[in-house]
Amino acid sequence: METVAELPEPLARYRPLVEAELRALLGSQSLPLYRMMRYQLGWADTPDEPEVSATADRLRSTLCLLACQSLGGDALAAIPAAAAVELVHNFYLIHHDIQGGTPQRAGRPTVWWLWGPAQGINVGDGMHALARLCLFRLQERGVPKLKVLRAIQALDAAALRLCEGRFLDLSFRERVDVGEQQYWRMVEAKAGGMVGCTMQLGALVATDDEDTVDAFRRCGERLGIALQLVEDIRGLWGGSPEELSRPSDDVMSMAKPLPVVYALEKGTVAQKKELGSIYFKRTMDADDAARLVVLLDEAGARDYVQEKAEALVREAIGAVEERGVAGAGLADLQAVAEFIVRC
Repeated sequence: METVAELPEPLARYRPLVEAELRALLGSQSLPLYRMMRYQLGWADTPDEPEVSATADRLRSTLCLLACQSLGGDALAAIPAAAAVELVHNFYLIHHDIQGGTPQRAGRPTVWWLWGPAQGINVGDGMHALARLCLFRLQERGVPKLKVLRAIQALDAAALRLCEGRFLDLSFRERVDVGEQQYWRMVEAKAGGMVGCTMQLGALVATDDEDTVDAFRRCGERLGIALQLVEDIRGLWGGSPEELSRPSDDVMSMAKPLPVVYALEKGTVAQKKELGSIYFKRTMDADDAARLVVLLDEAGARDYVQEKAEALVREAIGAVEERGVAGAGLADLQAVAEFIVRC
């Protein structure tokens, strides 16, 4: 997870506004359920310690506000939508951690690890419900009721796509015949849909032009997929050439990130055979993981995936440029886009 000091200026600029909205939703709730939600959002190091500033970048919520601002809209009016997508994102993370048996995220115990999987599911579901309620707060910011209903519809549709994508992602773990076409279908739903919704909501608050709103949705989808590709790379090689890291828990549990899919489809016969021998096992050990990275390097998988991510970012920015976005608004979006593909 990035620290605040490492964030590009647009992310650092809007993060406090999103934090304030989330705190307004959760800060006064005394039931321990909401304490668990606050912990998930990064406001305490352990359940028994005082709340501290979160280090999360709030990337998705910021993209919502940048979309609104870049179209000449009032970013403050879109803050409830930004907070809503942040809540849905954390709903997903909680369920993801339970499904993967992940004990830590960003250097802290995960919610389910502290409170058990049953309460973890409850916390995640509660955040999803709270996200929908949060969108009604758009009315208090002057957003017309019809747009509020459209925002709820868009968020629900994106959340359903997120679940569809995760279903495919989990199903791929039992297979070694996953091709790129299948990967793209999965990642478009799991990663593209929610970020597309994020920027769609920001544009919806700012404009009535349907083509422009759709362009921002497409921009977000491409940025979301690019973000997943970079996470695929980091999950295998770490965050930088200097960072030594074992593959992520997802990789160790037989997930099929794009570098693996690429090598299984495009590698030499010998590479495919050895990859198959790794993935036919039920679990991956440290020696398997080390050999996996070597095979992927030999197949040129990292460079291929990085190039794909950079191409998606160019397409994303091009989609909004075509709608006349320019100047400071475009520069902000470009800064965040460059942050996304930084490995």
